[in-house]
Amino acid sequence: MTTNGASDLDKGIRSRATDVISFPKLDEKARLKCWQNFLEMGVLPTTDEIREDIENLLPELAGRFDLSGRDIRDAIHVARSMAADEEDDETKIRPRHLKKAAESQVHRRNAFQELDSKYVKGSAFDFRAETSEYSDA
Repeated sequence: MTTNGASDLDKGIRSRATDVISFPKLDEKARLKCWQNFLEMGVLPTTDEIREDIENLLPELAGRFDLSGRDIRDAIHVARSMAADEEDDETKIRPRHLKKAAESQVHRRNAFQELDSKYVKGSAFDFRAETSEYSDA
């Protein structure tokens, strides 16, 4: 089992956890290494003609976007889709695709954080702060 909300787990579930592994937030250097690793592993496909442009962009992406490794991987998948839609070839990822995809990951995370902030924790239900809607917790 994995979770980003360990504090939300009840004591009974937490007592059954045999191992707890914490993953610290990536700093800029670690994000750059993550982008570079994905490029080297072929997860971030590109052609020889634009590889240098991509390599030159990675420090900017690492510095500008505070993304996790999963966010970076997801951004690459989004960029592949953009390239496939635009160029009919997912290997023709261009710097503009990566920038837009990284921005989309930040937007996605912010949208979920905004949703989370609208909920008030209850004992049996989570109630929306602005409405009377509820769902089983």
